[in-house]
Amino acid sequence: MKIAILTQPLRYNYGGILQNYALQKTLAGLGHEAETIYMQNDKTIAGRALYYAWAYVRTYVLGKGKPITPPKSRKRFFRETANLRRFIKEHIKTTEYIPNCKKLNRLDISGIDCFIVGSDQVWLKKFGTATFFGFLPPQCKARLYAYAASFGSDKWRFPEKLTSQASMLAKRFSAISVREKSGIGLCKNYLGVNATVVLDPTMLLVRANYDKLAESIPVENKKFIMTYILDRNEEKDRITAMASEKTGMEAVSYLTDGKDPVMPLEKWLSGFRDAEFVITDSFHGTVLSIIYNKPFITLMNRRRGADRFHSLLSMLSLEDRIADSSEKEKIAALLSAPVDYSKANAIIEQEKAKSMDFLRNIH
Repeated sequence: MKIAILTQPLRYNYGGILQNYALQKTLAGLGHEAETIYMQNDKTIAGRALYYAWAYVRTYVLGKGKPITPPKSRKRFFRETANLRRFIKEHIKTTEYIPNCKKLNRLDISGIDCFIVGSDQVWLKKFGTATFFGFLPPQCKARLYAYAASFGSDKWRFPEKLTSQASMLAKRFSAISVREKSGIGLCKNYLGVNATVVLDPTMLLVRANYDKLAESIPVENKKFIMTYILDRNEEKDRITAMASEKTGMEAVSYLTDGKDPVMPLEKWLSGFRDAEFVITDSFHGTVLSIIYNKPFITLMNRRRGADRFHSLLSMLSLEDRIADSSEKEKIAALLSAPVDYSKANAIIEQEKAKSMDFLRNIH
């Protein structure tokens, strides 16, 4: 069966790219021909100008939002993402280029038997009805599914009109699964549909899959702490410095955003493979730490959605590994606290079986 996957734009985010790779590989293993809709987040010159004009007003006139940064040119984007685009070309089958979610009606849907939206934060307000497949014509007969879809919050963020539209579209789906427990209630209460919780696609593959991707990267012989901090600040910098001092290991950052080009995804994976300890504020950084059975600390990242951390780690009885950046004593204690993965690994196998059953029922 030919399946088209719709997910967040594959740009700078290692975890976003890896979850798409994992879902596509899993579907291929089930005998499907899967490809990812190559939707980007590109704007026209006029669109960029309007966006930054509004961002300026919102930030400096209304006093809302974070400081704006100058728009990146297309040339700079291609230069910075060279390693990630190579990974996508080598490991992820994609459709033709779609500039942004508003242009999805350009997609050639001939021959596609099934559409899957997921995983990651695909049901955000900014995508409108696009990620509910609102762009498909009424005569389209393909079946629709959601796999590990996330709203990015445990609170409902859609305005009334979008809620009504999304509810109507969601009822066309053959089956819906979400990544967080809160997603069940949001689907029921606001979309009027039932949903089930499944694992993020990255957890459907075993460690050996990721080892193979990173096999060209030499193994580090020294002991070190891997830090993968998406939203870096002075407080988090002090935490990594304290961790280095207390453990006697160097804290090595595996985030190269802003450098040219950004770190290869394979190198990022090798960090989880080789590190003695991981400190992260990333959901997929947490997931990879678990897959590699590494002791870790997850610094709560509320700006990017706290519920996904609690949902996953409470399921695995690992919620004690979450700490707020202000909890210095807890963080210090976690640095020497081992992680008993025997229970967590057993739960993952049980949840993986349920998740695979969901995918096997796609037809």
